[in-house]
Amino acid sequence: MSIEALPNELLVQIFNHLSWSHLSKDVSLVNRRWYKVVGMASLTRKTTLNLSKLGPNWTNNSDDYVCIPLEVLRSSSREYTEFSCSLQPLRKEQMVYGSFGVVLQYCYDRWNIKSLCLTAYYHQFEVFLIYHKNLLNNVVKANFVVQDIPLLGETPRDRETLCERFDLSLEKLQKLDFDHTQFYDHSPPYDIVLKTPNLETINIRRCVLKNNVRLELHSCPKLRSLSIFSQKPLCLADITDPWELDDIVSQKVPHFTHLKLTNVPIRRTMKTMFRSLRYIYLAYVRIVPTDDVLDCENLTELVVHSLLLKKSLKLKVPRLQILNCDMDVLKLLDLQDAFQADQLIIDMFYESAGRNTEMVNLSGFSHFRRLLLKPNKCYCYDVSWFTYLWSHLLGVVELEVRGEFPRDPQERLQDLLKCFTQISSLRLQRINIPNDLRFLPSNVKTIYIEDCSVVGSRVQFSPSVESVRVHRLWNKNEDMRRTFYHMQLQPANKFQPLLSMKFIGTPMGRRMAYSSSEERQSGSNR
Repeated sequence: MSIEALPNELLVQIFNHLSWSHLSKDVSLVNRRWYKVVGMASLTRKTTLNLSKLGPNWTNNSDDYVCIPLEVLRSSSREYTEFSCSLQPLRKEQMVYGSFGVVLQYCYDRWNIKSLCLTAYYHQFEVFLIYHKNLLNNVVKANFVVQDIPLLGETPRDRETLCERFDLSLEKLQKLDFDHTQFYDHSPPYDIVLKTPNLETINIRRCVLKNNVRLELHSCPKLRSLSIFSQKPLCLADITDPWELDDIVSQKVPHFTHLKLTNVPIRRTMKTMFRSLRYIYLAYVRIVPTDDVLDCENLTELVVHSLLLKKSLKLKVPRLQILNCDMDVLKLLDLQDAFQADQLIIDMFYESAGRNTEMVNLSGFSHFRRLLLKPNKCYCYDVSWFTYLWSHLLGVVELEVRGEFPRDPQERLQDLLKCFTQISSLRLQRINIPNDLRFLPSNVKTIYIEDCSVVGSRVQFSPSVESVRVHRLWNKNEDMRRTFYHMQLQPANKFQPLLSMKFIGTPMGRRMAYSSSEERQSGSNR
């Protein structure tokens, strides 16, 4: 098939996977077709000007930015609102005096850039903020990926004494993603002073060994959400809070409600900050032990995993609705006034026995109505601890089990379900269910089965069950040559046969899946 016969929309997708430098400088039929597609006015919607697709040898000529020639931009009728650029192959002279600077200025003069993605080394990022800050004036969403490498002719001590401070004034910026990666121990400390009156969301990702990169929140009155992720714990003798948290507390940001921390410590700002937050996510966070009760009067959702804490974390949560935690963290939580608690999500990953039951306070967990259990990583099955825990969840009326136990799955599933005698609704997902479910408590009236498997062609329920809905119940047989085309729920006079559908190309080969008639109908409507 000739390239002239291909539609332009398809060619755009193909060209995005090719090197723009080769497409622009090679004289060929493909080259002429690429120039024609670039200049088409019919492809102006949701387009991104990408200066990141560089050829291996294009930087040999410092005066020619062959990645995307300026004449192509001038002849193009497309309207770009997104700008993606990689500065890593460029030297300072190319960024300031070469064709690259001309291209950036042309982009700023002609198009209204709303979204910017910039990847650069530290010294390139510094040059960009000095010479090309005007490109950021109308940006609403920015993503900065800054990688640090030592400059030639500088010693590690010289770099540690440097302390750069950049003012970043972006009046229209609403979301900022900042990613800093450090390749060496000696990273230059620098501050970026954010003067962003409309900024609402900040996502910080650090792969550094020291807390020497700071986003100073100088003027962010509309900030609502902050996320800080560190790939490794900071190498600090004393536990210190991230500087960004200090800025939020000191400036008393009125609309700040969402906080997400991963692998960072928190100490002095915790008591003041938790009072106004509605959503808290803590993973691998080191917390200094305290005997005080933290007042979280506005908190509605709490997610905590793998806390580094030796004492109980006492939280007063009158508005808490959702708690998501793992089994070990659950032992460290002391919830008070949790009268509006609705859903409890427990990852049953359980390393050791840890604290004994005398040291655990579970009185605040009796208000939860819905319980979601994830037992797929529960290798340590502590019967005494689980029995003690289930006895404090007497308010649970809806139970969902997602995934099966890695060891003795059906036996442990039966032991688990028998403990919740008060539940009226049961939901099973991604489990190999037994054929006979008559062991379920008599209070269970509604059962929902999704993406589960069963051996055989029948599933038996007790007469007390009123409703069973099935969505993709897989036929799991030891003899794969034997295929059942009918799956019956017992008692047969109460439930209609399930509808079958054959799936080809699954990990277990050709398989049959069965669903209730209402589930099949809703799936076809979607």
